[in-house]
Amino acid sequence: EEEGKTESIHMADFPEPDPALKDADLAGRWRRLLAVREEVTRALEQARAAKLIGHPLSASVTLYATGDYHELLTSYGDDLRAFFIVSEIKVSRQEPPAEAVKCEDIEGMFILTVPAEGEKCSRCWVHDPTVGMAADHPGICSRCHEVVSRLPQV
Repeated sequence: EEEGKTESIHMADFPEPDPALKDADLAGRWRRLLAVREEVTRALEQARAAKLIGHPLSASVTLYATGDYHELLTSYGDDLRAFFIVSEIKVSRQEPPAEAVKCEDIEGMFILTVPAEGEKCSRCWVHDPTVGMAADHPGICSRCHEVVSRLPQV
């Protein structure tokens, strides 16, 4: 056993965090994003219980948000789709339709969940209108087609 090393990684202490790496602004943004994610998850469960959607990847979600939340959400662009694990995400400042769900913990935010358009991609499982458009890979979406097309041919 080396000096200063434990006999098992399971017995080792975690390293101490470096206070210089703390970013209060980033932590605040993540707290707010996680709060929105909790609301989206709740709305997806309600849509699922109502048999509007099956899996969350069969959903298109529109977040009706204003002010700081609108700015925060739009700053993440297409990454929100992966963060919320849905096929499509939109952020709107417009007045929400009557069928939109009012958020429980975020004042002034509403969520509309509808079935996503398009077929299910056989590679990423996202429902996308571009599935079937590529003749060489008809079962995948355009995003997956870009990736698959860059792979070396075997």
